[in-house]
Amino acid sequence: MAPGAAQSLSVAVDLIPDLDGRSAQRLTHDFGEPKWAGRDISWLIGLGVAGALSVLYGLRWVWRRRTG
Repeated sequence: MAPGAAQSLSVAVDLIPDLDGRSAQRLTHDFGEPKWAGRDISWLIGLGVAGALSVLYGLRWVWRRRTG
């Protein structure tokens, strides 16, 4: 198991909230925001797509040189 990984996790869920939409159940633990929250990773996705297209184009170029 990776260091820092949770070995057990307990979660309480209020299945029947109050009629006004609020929950009367108190949280026993607030997990807070994830560490990656607020970071924009769209640039990473764009780099991945550009890299994949570059590899495919390079393979096509090699294929054409060898067969043509």
